[in-house]
Amino acid sequence: MLGNLASIIISLPAALGVPELLRKISFRFMHRERESAFTVVPMWGGEDSEFVLRSVLNRVKWLDGTGHRVWILDCGMDDEAKKICGKLVRKYSHADILTPEELCAEIVKTCGEFKTSISAKY
Repeated sequence: MLGNLASIIISLPAALGVPELLRKISFRFMHRERESAFTVVPMWGGEDSEFVLRSVLNRVKWLDGTGHRVWILDCGMDDEAKKICGKLVRKYSHADILTPEELCAEIVKTCGEFKTSISAKY
Protein backbone atom coordinates (compact mmCIF):
# COMPACT_ATOMS: atom_id res chain seq x y z
CA MET A 1 0.00 0.00 0.00
CA LEU A 2 2.74 2.45 0.97
CA GLY A 3 4.72 1.53 -2.17
CA ASN A 4 1.77 2.34 -4.42
CA LEU A 5 1.25 5.68 -2.70
CA ALA A 6 4.94 6.55 -3.05
CA SER A 7 4.95 5.70 -6.78
CA ILE A 8 1.89 7.92 -7.32
CA ILE A 9 3.51 10.82 -5.47
CA ILE A 10 6.72 10.43 -7.48
CA SER A 11 5.03 10.08 -10.88
CA LEU A 12 2.47 12.87 -10.38
CA PRO A 13 4.85 15.80 -11.09
CA ALA A 14 6.05 14.11 -14.28
CA ALA A 15 2.47 13.71 -15.43
CA LEU A 16 1.70 17.34 -14.65
CA GLY A 17 4.40 18.70 -16.96
CA VAL A 18 7.29 19.54 -14.65
CA PRO A 19 9.84 18.37 -17.26
CA GLU A 20 8.28 20.72 -19.82
CA LEU A 21 8.44 23.61 -17.36
CA LEU A 22 12.11 22.90 -16.59
CA ARG A 23 12.89 22.69 -20.32
CA LYS A 24 11.29 26.08 -20.99
CA ILE A 25 13.16 27.68 -18.09
CA SER A 26 16.52 26.26 -19.19
CA PHE A 27 16.05 27.33 -22.82
CA ARG A 28 15.05 30.81 -21.68
CA PHE A 29 18.53 31.20 -20.20
CA MET A 30 20.14 29.89 -23.41
CA HIS A 31 18.19 32.29 -25.65
CA ARG A 32 20.91 34.89 -26.08
CA GLU A 33 23.55 32.39 -27.12
CA ARG A 34 21.50 30.86 -29.95
CA GLU A 35 19.95 33.83 -31.72
CA SER A 36 21.48 32.93 -35.09
CA ALA A 37 21.13 29.14 -35.08
CA PHE A 38 19.67 27.52 -38.18
CA THR A 39 19.26 24.13 -39.83
CA VAL A 40 19.19 23.63 -43.60
CA VAL A 41 17.21 20.66 -44.91
CA PRO A 42 17.68 20.00 -48.64
CA MET A 43 14.50 18.57 -50.20
CA TRP A 44 14.09 16.86 -53.55
CA GLY A 45 10.91 14.93 -52.90
CA GLY A 46 10.28 11.24 -52.61
CA GLU A 47 8.51 8.93 -50.22
CA ASP A 48 10.44 9.76 -47.06
CA SER A 49 10.55 13.55 -47.49
CA GLU A 50 7.59 14.19 -45.18
CA PHE A 51 9.04 11.90 -42.50
CA VAL A 52 12.46 13.57 -42.65
CA LEU A 53 11.04 17.07 -42.56
CA ARG A 54 8.61 16.34 -39.71
CA SER A 55 11.47 14.80 -37.71
CA VAL A 56 13.64 17.89 -38.11
CA LEU A 57 10.80 20.31 -37.37
CA ASN A 58 9.72 18.44 -34.25
CA ARG A 59 13.27 18.32 -32.88
CA VAL A 60 13.74 22.04 -33.46
CA LYS A 61 10.34 22.71 -31.89
CA TRP A 62 11.88 21.54 -28.62
CA LEU A 63 14.24 24.50 -28.90
CA ASP A 64 11.43 27.07 -28.99
CA GLY A 65 12.40 30.42 -27.61
CA THR A 66 15.97 30.09 -28.86
CA GLY A 67 15.51 31.65 -32.29
CA HIS A 68 16.48 28.44 -34.10
CA ARG A 69 15.24 28.45 -37.72
CA VAL A 70 14.72 25.62 -40.22
CA TRP A 71 15.35 26.48 -43.83
CA ILE A 72 13.96 23.99 -46.33
CA LEU A 73 16.14 24.19 -49.43
CA ASP A 74 14.19 23.64 -52.65
CA CYS A 75 16.50 21.40 -54.67
CA GLY A 76 13.95 20.80 -57.44
CA MET A 77 11.06 19.50 -55.34
CA ASP A 78 8.21 17.74 -57.11
CA ASP A 79 4.61 18.98 -56.71
CA GLU A 80 3.81 16.54 -53.90
CA ALA A 81 6.87 17.61 -51.89
CA LYS A 82 5.99 21.29 -52.40
CA LYS A 83 2.48 20.66 -51.03
CA ILE A 84 3.85 18.80 -48.02
CA CYS A 85 6.49 21.45 -47.30
CA GLY A 86 3.96 24.26 -47.70
CA LYS A 87 1.62 22.59 -45.23
CA LEU A 88 4.40 22.09 -42.69
CA VAL A 89 5.69 25.66 -43.07
CA ARG A 90 2.21 26.96 -42.24
CA LYS A 91 2.08 24.68 -39.19
CA TYR A 92 5.57 25.47 -37.84
CA SER A 93 6.39 29.19 -37.55
CA HIS A 94 10.16 28.52 -37.37
CA ALA A 95 10.38 27.08 -40.91
CA ASP A 96 10.74 28.65 -44.37
CA ILE A 97 11.13 27.29 -47.91
CA LEU A 98 14.06 28.89 -49.74
CA THR A 99 15.64 28.64 -53.16
CA PRO A 100 19.46 28.32 -53.28
CA GLU A 101 19.76 32.05 -54.03
CA GLU A 102 17.51 33.00 -51.09
CA LEU A 103 19.47 30.65 -48.84
CA CYS A 104 22.75 32.38 -49.70
CA ALA A 105 21.18 35.77 -48.92
CA GLU A 106 19.81 34.50 -45.58
CA ILE A 107 23.18 33.03 -44.57
CA VAL A 108 24.97 36.29 -45.38
CA LYS A 109 22.32 38.25 -43.45
CA THR A 110 22.41 35.90 -40.46
CA CYS A 111 26.20 35.75 -40.30
CA GLY A 112 26.40 39.54 -40.61
CA GLU A 113 24.00 39.97 -37.68
CA PHE A 114 25.97 37.40 -35.68
CA LYS A 115 29.28 39.12 -36.41
CA THR A 116 27.81 42.47 -35.37
CA SER A 117 26.46 41.08 -32.09
CA ILE A 118 29.80 39.38 -31.31
CA SER A 119 31.83 42.53 -31.98
CA ALA A 120 29.43 44.55 -29.80
CA LYS A 121 30.01 42.15 -26.89
CA TYR A 122 33.79 42.26 -27.11
